[in-house]
Amino acid sequence: MIKSTRELRKFLDKVKISDKIDDISPWIEANLPKFIYFNDYHVIESAIHIPTFILEMKQNPLDTRIRTTKCLFKHVGIDIEEIQRLDPTPTNPNRPVEDLLRLTDERHVKMSSASEDMTEKFSDQKVYCFFP
Repeated sequence: MIKSTRELRKFLDKVKISDKIDDISPWIEANLPKFIYFNDYHVIESAIHIPTFILEMKQNPLDTRIRTTKCLFKHVGIDIEEIQRLDPTPTNPNRPVEDLLRLTDERHVKMSSASEDMTEKFSDQKVYCFFP
């Protein structure tokens, strides 16, 4: 029970703060840092064959190497299925060369951008932790 004006003011201040917390909660959630922790660096591959990785991901999604690689792709905003769709090799032989070149260029740009992004994110030697 509120006994004085001073207590009433304290209570009202808490209510105002509570309302503000509700207002800023979406911003806080959207801006929380993401952490990635690699306990075993040997599971990180230097090169990944996308079709093989997709097959392995479907066959054994809980494998440490698969989860780690998938986490890295997610961290740099790469959609693995999209990258596979941009692969010009399993194409129709009647497809115009211009289409094949466009697919190759688009895939190269996405992967190069992701590589640079990953290098930039991890080059500051901070500890990152993420639970895939």
